[in-house]
Amino acid sequence: MTGLDDIDVAQRTVAQIARDSCNPALRVDLDVLDFDEGPVLHVAVPGFLPERPFRGDSRFFVRDGAMSREATSEELKHLLHGSTAHFDEQPAPRANRADLDPVLIAELVARLPSRARVQDETLLRALRAITDDGTPTLAGVLMLSAEPQRFVIDAYVTAVRFRGVAMSRDLVDRKELRGTVVHQLEQAVAFLELHTPASSSSSSGLKRVDRRIPPDVWREVVANALAHRDYAVPSQVRIFVFDDRVEVINPGGLLNHMTVDSIRLGGVSQRRNPYLANMLHRLGYREDMGVGVVHMIRELTEAGYPEPEFEVRSGEMRVTLRLEAPS
Repeated sequence: MTGLDDIDVAQRTVAQIARDSCNPALRVDLDVLDFDEGPVLHVAVPGFLPERPFRGDSRFFVRDGAMSREATSEELKHLLHGSTAHFDEQPAPRANRADLDPVLIAELVARLPSRARVQDETLLRALRAITDDGTPTLAGVLMLSAEPQRFVIDAYVTAVRFRGVAMSRDLVDRKELRGTVVHQLEQAVAFLELHTPASSSSSSGLKRVDRRIPPDVWREVVANALAHRDYAVPSQVRIFVFDDRVEVINPGGLLNHMTVDSIRLGGVSQRRNPYLANMLHRLGYREDMGVGVVHMIRELTEAGYPEPEFEVRSGEMRVTLRLEAPS
């Protein structure tokens, strides 16, 4: 083996080819390895790139053994069809198998239906909590790492109780809810129940009737925000509690041709993070067939509250629940 004569030139050349000769630009990691024979440039291309497939000049190439060749029409169709990989199934940056908490894994396994003697590793692969080589996925660290914010820095909830009906600096309470997605969900429900006391109304017999928004409603709206948020956006899920309403805001608009009306009707489920959503569903935290919102609307109306209000604005989904139950 002979080392490179000018390692700096080699690095610039490879970086320029990846940037200018590939469409879209290819992200590569360059490392210089020192050997007795001279320096060697190690070029690593991530195994998961949601931008794929990549084109070189005007052609698409595939790897065939030790050589690269132009993709056939069928191979290109397969590449394009398979390019719809989801964000939550890609390997979590800097994570390894030891970053998944065995206690959290045991709790997940214990709450799943009968595993028919399937080993934990096989189960985790089936759930896409880890990749085929055992690397934790983003869904895996969000659900099974004691501190997922090490890998997804904005994966937490900011919960604020304002005094009055408008945003101001007059706060009653403010918390950052961290930990796993399940822990964030449970903390958020507890925060909402604490800061949304029962409302009272008079019946025809002048008897006072106390009403509360059912806990299942809080659980559904928060679980949806955590499951469907865009974790690639540098923002958190926000929960704002006012005297008259609660607003739950998550980064990420509606997918494809989904509309607010289709959400209300139910039965249509398009998931930005399907593996994260699937694990939450298996643990009993949310519906998996697009009917959770329908149930939430029914529970609110049966408890005497207005239907939730949905709004998509500036790349965010906002759900507003009114706290004033009509008499």
